Amino acid sequence: MPSDSPITWEALAAIVAALVAVGSGGWALLGALKKEFENTRRDSTAGRQRLYERMDAVLKEVRDSFIHRDVYHADMRRLDEALDERDRQINDLSGRINNGCPVGSASQGKS
Repeated sequence: MPSDSPITWEALAAIVAALVAVGSGGWALLGALKKEFENTRRDSTAGRQRLYERMDAVLKEVRDSFIHRDVYHADMRRLDEALDERDRQINDLSGRINNGCPVGSASQGKS
């Protein structure tokens, strides 16, 4: 090999070896990062799925345990109407009793 060449075969081999080492190290680092990102994404997806399942369970429990506001108001409205009807019937009956019950007038007349 001529001595006036700027680079020797040994230096070139060392540079190539260093480039290969850096490249393989970078490749390994890239693979490890990719694997870590995939694991994180999988864990995140699994965690999100567990959260959604829990939220669905809680919503179902609330739906099964409590009544909707509009159903409650409709039930209360029917109850008020039934109570009003009962009060009307009691008033009608008491009016008929006070105005013409033969038992009441007979006992009042004998006194």
